[in-house]
Amino acid sequence: MDKRNPDLADVRGGLLWFKSSYSGPSGGGACVETAVTEDGMAMRHSKEPEGTVLRFDAFAWDVFLAELRAGAHNLR
Repeated sequence: MDKRNPDLADVRGGLLWFKSSYSGPSGGGACVETAVTEDGMAMRHSKEPEGTVLRFDAFAWDVFLAELRAGAHNLR
């Protein structure tokens, strides 16, 4: 359970999925959820929980986050 916001946790496919507390109850459809996996992280669209899941090993996840922080991806 997410101690930061237990209402934003979901268990499916053996993974515990978390949605950012910034998404709120009316996230506007542009929300992602993440889950810790054995070797890294998984990410999916919150409006399509049964849809495509992107999986990252730990190194790729760290690179992805570093690129986001550096503004390397257009998020709009």
